[in-house]
Amino acid sequence: MQPQSAINLVKDDEEVKIAAMKYNEILLAERREGREEGEWKKLITLVCRKLMKGEGIATISDMLEETPETVRMIADIAAKHPDDMLNHIDEYVAEVLQIVKDPQSF
Repeated sequence: MQPQSAINLVKDDEEVKIAAMKYNEILLAERREGREEGEWKKLITLVCRKLMKGEGIATISDMLEETPETVRMIADIAAKHPDDMLNHIDEYVAEVLQIVKDPQSF
């Protein structure tokens, strides 16, 4: 069997096509989750920096164009480590993502 004909057999196989589509869906979902996590990480970092400078929730909300509820949620989570906020960003991201997925857990 020629290599090209083997490739064509695989291309024509419906199960292979379905598996490839599922794999692509998984990759896209993981990419979306990674982007979402990165966006939250950036926002949490900015909020923590502003909190460390003594800015209030309303001021931070206006500066970052976020809702006061979102800023307060981050501030409440960051309050667990008030002297060392920036070293716990990954923990905060995980907790925020959990809250976003299940708001009643907050």
